[in-house]
Parts: sequence; structure tokens; C-alpha cells
Amino acid sequence: MSLSFDATLCRALARELDRRLHGRRTRAVFFDRRTPALQLVLADGALRFRLGPADAGLDLIDGDPGDPPAAARTLPCRVGAVEALADERILRVHLQRVRGSVRHRKLVIELAGNRANAFLLEGEQGVVRHALRSRPDGPRPLMVGRPWTPPPPSTRLGVGGAAELGREGFAALLDELRAAAAVDEAALRSGLLRRLAWASRLNADALAALVVAGRDDDAWALWTALADPPEGGAGILEHPTAGPHPYPMPLPGHAFRPTGSLLEAFLATAPAPADGAAPRPRADAGALLPGALLERLEAA
Repeated sequence: MSLSFDATLCRALARELDRRLHGRRTRAVFFDRRTPALQLVLADGALRFRLGPADAGLDLIDGDPGDPPAAARTLPCRVGAVEALADERILRVHLQRVRGSVRHRKLVIELAGNRANAFLLEGEQGVVRHALRSRPDGPRPLMVGRPWTPPPPSTRLGVGGAAELGREGFAALLDELRAAAAVDEAALRSGLLRRLAWASRLNADALAALVVAGRDDDAWALWTALADPPEGGAGILEHPTAGPHPYPMPLPGHAFRPTGSLLEAFLATAPAPADGAAPRPRADAGALLPGALLERLEAA
């Protein structure tokens, strides 16, 4: 079962990557359209986002990354902030070039299931210089030579978290949803997904169960944590329909296995290789090696 991302997971992941990557030097970026994946080759490691519909996730393993793949684009930069867009499944990695006339670059990784994508942006306007998949049609044309545009702003309540919605606003929304759903948990869950920021298919059932049970204070505490995930709570969420998922915090009613970090949780939930394929590298293997070099070493 493929992993899926939600806004809570993306926010917590951005914070973890910011701690691990900030200030580190990059060497190259590789848009692997065959897999598909995005690989950022560091001077002392590599970060790889797996963006396929049947294999979503990421690996960050420290160590000598070896030579970048032949098709990689040279990218001599230092990593600045890593951030997630509020109530979206989008990460931005800010890059500061160490030489050259254009100083500012960004990697944008969109983690929206079948629409997952990645872009390298350049300049203050964020013009797309490289794309994993070009999408020239639709309300957001995404293609080389045009500025990258984010999705339309979320219209759900509470995008800014507890400070924006407030306890009274949250209570009023719950009363409205309860009246419309007639205390039907499935209908209430749908209402939460439609109206409440940070609700997702991974966490809405836990929220809905608390609301139906009249545990509004517990629902408020859970929602505020979803909007601002706590540090140090990462693990593997045993979701009844989505399967094992990395998640930054436990959810009521779901089994949860703590891990040392979200990155460890991603490694533990990575799909097993197909029969005859080389095993996925372990976190203690020392490095996530690019492309052909990894294949040569694993075949040795």
C-alpha cells in the first residue's frame, strides 16, 4: 500500500529536514523521470524523494554520496530553510548559490499522490528551470520557463492554527457539523475534511470519533497538535485503511510505534523490493548512493 502525505506530516517533515539540512552544501540535483524521484546530492550525503504512485517516501542518509548520476544537474549551493506550505502537501527547500549571478534557488516538492511533482526554481520570481513532470494544462500550468504558482489558498477554517480559529470558533464549527451530520460519524468526518484545515484522511476518523463522543476538549487538543505537530513524537501510525504510515504523533484509537525520527519511520515503511531487485539501502549503510553507483555496489 502506497504512503500518502497530509499537511501535518509535511509540516513536521519540513522541520526535521530543516534541522538536518540547514547550512549543508549541495552538489547536484537529479530529476529521475523513470522512477520517478528527485535526488538532491549533498557534499556529505543525499536526499531522495520517491514520488511514484506505488512508492512514495524519502530517504536521507549521511555519508559520502559518491559521484552524482551522469544526468544530474550541477547545483553548488548551501541549504537554507526547509518549509511546508500551510494546510498543503508542498515542501520548499531554499538554496543559496555559492557562485553565479543568480543567487536564489528553490526546490519545490509537491507530495499530492498521483499529482506528485518536483521543480527547481530560479530567481526572485521562482521561474521553473527544471521539472520532474511538466503540466502545461489546467488552472496551474507548471512548465519550464514559467513561474511556479502555488495552489489557490485553502478556504478551510483554521489554516493559521489555534491562534486564527480560536477555541470558540472551533466549538462553533463542531456544533454546525454535528447538526448537519445528525451525529453520523461518517458524515461528520466528511464535514471535517471539507471545512477544517489540517484534517486529512489519515486523521479525520480520530477527530470525528472524539466529536461524536462529545469529547470536544480532546478534539481541540488533538486538532491544535495537528496544526502544530509536537517535537519528538514521530512514529509509525497503524491506520486501518491506509496501512502503516510515518506520522509525527499518535492518534486516538490507532496503534502507534514510536521511532527516533520521521526519517526512520519512512525507512521502516518503505515497500519491499520486487523479487530479484536489489534491497533498499539501510540507514546504517553510511550513504544513499546515486543511481548507477549504487547498483554497481549492490551487485558486487
